Amino acid sequence: MLVTALAEGEFTYNIYNESNEIVSQGVLNCSNNGSYGINLGFCSYGTYNIEVSYNEHVYEGTFILD
Repeated sequence: MLVTALAEGEFTYNIYNESNEIVSQGVLNCSNNGSYGINLGFCSYGTYNIEVSYNEHVYEGTFILD
């Protein structure tokens, strides 16, 4: 998964499967407008949720792998 940072700093992320189990987590050290990859090789098909934390804010999203 390719993500683009619009701010500089450390972004922590958790990726959850359909059973709400963490299947991946990590920290992206980002600089302004940089693009960063998260390896999804561990994921099979299905729906996943991602939570990204930055500066005491939490952002959430969902993605589907076919």
